[in-house]
Amino acid sequence: MTSWLIGQDPDTTLKNLPVYEMEEIPVVADRDARLSVSYSAGLVTMVPDSVMKSRPRWSDLVSLLPGGMMKEFGGSAGVQTLTSRGTTSSQNVVVLDGMVLNDGLTGTTNLGLVQPSQLSRLTFRSGGYSSDVAAGGLGSTLYLGSRSERKPSIRLETSYGSWNTLTTTASLSGQSGSWFGSGVISRSSSDGNFDFIRPGETVTSQREWNAGRQISGLVTGGYESGDLTLQSVFMVTTQHQQVPGAVATGNPNNDGAVMDQSDVRWIPSFSGLLNGNRYRMSGLVRSTQTKYDDPDAPSGPVDWSDREQALRLDWIPEGSNWPAVGLYLRNQKGNADVWLGKPTVFRQDRQSLALFSGWDGEWIRIQGRLETSSDYSPLMTGAVAGVIRHENWYATLSLIRNARFPSFTEIQFRKTGETLFPEQYTGFEPELRFTGRWLSATTRGFWYRIDHKIIGIPQTPVRWSAINAGSVIGTGIEQTVTAQTDWVEWWGQFIWQRVTLTDQKNRVLNGKQVVYTPFLQGATGFTSAMGSWQLGTDLSFTGERYWGSLNLPDERLYAVALWNATIAYQSGILTTPIHLTFKVQNITGYRYEWVRSYPMPGRSIILEATCDFL
Repeated sequence: MTSWLIGQDPDTTLKNLPVYEMEEIPVVADRDARLSVSYSAGLVTMVPDSVMKSRPRWSDLVSLLPGGMMKEFGGSAGVQTLTSRGTTSSQNVVVLDGMVLNDGLTGTTNLGLVQPSQLSRLTFRSGGYSSDVAAGGLGSTLYLGSRSERKPSIRLETSYGSWNTLTTTASLSGQSGSWFGSGVISRSSSDGNFDFIRPGETVTSQREWNAGRQISGLVTGGYESGDLTLQSVFMVTTQHQQVPGAVATGNPNNDGAVMDQSDVRWIPSFSGLLNGNRYRMSGLVRSTQTKYDDPDAPSGPVDWSDREQALRLDWIPEGSNWPAVGLYLRNQKGNADVWLGKPTVFRQDRQSLALFSGWDGEWIRIQGRLETSSDYSPLMTGAVAGVIRHENWYATLSLIRNARFPSFTEIQFRKTGETLFPEQYTGFEPELRFTGRWLSATTRGFWYRIDHKIIGIPQTPVRWSAINAGSVIGTGIEQTVTAQTDWVEWWGQFIWQRVTLTDQKNRVLNGKQVVYTPFLQGATGFTSAMGSWQLGTDLSFTGERYWGSLNLPDERLYAVALWNATIAYQSGILTTPIHLTFKVQNITGYRYEWVRSYPMPGRSIILEATCDFL
């Protein structure tokens, strides 16, 4: 996947153009003929028709996003969180059908609760432009669209790979008159043993990694007539993980721990036209329960409960795809029962309100947001962007002011004496892009400052402290290039970022100074389609001392490389399309650390089969 944005001919109103095809999932950028600024900054999108053709894993998708990286706890059947540009998971927001999925206790989103097979659309915005609407992400925002098919279809998919990773998905969709509905159910399981080196160890140890299983279902139904659309999305997910004891407590003799999580979400929505203007209302009702039990851990069992109700209202003027006025209201309640020498209960009761407005013109875009919470006074955030076009050249300058409230977990687990204020992001991002017939290239720079930066200090997977690191300044550059012909396409990207703490001398933990090391990420690959055969390969690498968290003085720059090779064949047997994919994945340069977990290391072999019955 690449981050470059492809243009289009001026005589076209709206068009989807392929950028890079991974297992028949092209990443595209939608562009309006007016050269709307809405689509000029860090946009990567998968379109519905293409997403339906294959079911990649989250690690395949996110690891190739510009600056993105997955943390996997339990493999493809476990907890999976998103980070980007070296930020922590809580600084990256995930939005499903316009509603924020990040929970109030941890501030993060477990992407494992939503399977790619349940989606019809994915849009990724990085950097300051992740402040779109009411999202409020500092690192990136991942916009997801739930699968809502109209075409009658029955589909069965299965994949099997190394570490006994088995995923099976069944889906059904149809339409009767103005009513439509679709359902997807997926089961995934994984377990395995592999070698990893713990910090301080010189001998590779054979241990069992997180064995997990997951069952998730998503049902979408609704009514559509003319300009009126009513839709309801219901999602249920259960997860079970067996965490090795050495990971849980650092004691290799520990028998391990068990973590169970259940999540239920309901997202109703209404959309209609009145006098050419579109009005939209969405809601969210969520209940999440997590239990972590490690008999040998000094902190004892942890029981988290998190509930939320949210409401969103949008007014979108005629001829625009950007809300002129919007409102986002959230009510979050939760508690965490832990053992800290004695039974301790942390409770959360937070109400927040965000008012946002924007105007999207041909050459300039302005957006703003006023957000207030029961924890803090109102915060003003916003962004302004302008674009200049000359033939095949496009220049964009974006100025951003964004903010993020600390999560309940960060506030409660803060280090003694630390005061955590809302993180505030200020930055600008210039972008220069060339779009030709066979070659496209984008150079994007970014500079930002985060005040009241929160850094997490992991102690166990569920017990950590948070400190206020003061001000953080980051600078970086992104470079992407894509070349394509009628039958082959090559792409490459590289990202460099340097982060410093302005008051670094005052940041000392256990006698050691807190520092950051550079963040590097690069990727390259090609795809080729010849008749029914498709060949592809890609290589990506990421390097950083600690991934978006505490960094102790250490000049080593750990790098992780992910290599994929894919051979796919599609055939029609009795008018039934069958799609077979054979993939070899290899991850190198792996070192196990507390705060960093990547997709399972080593070499994995995956065979995927997809069959459409209608």
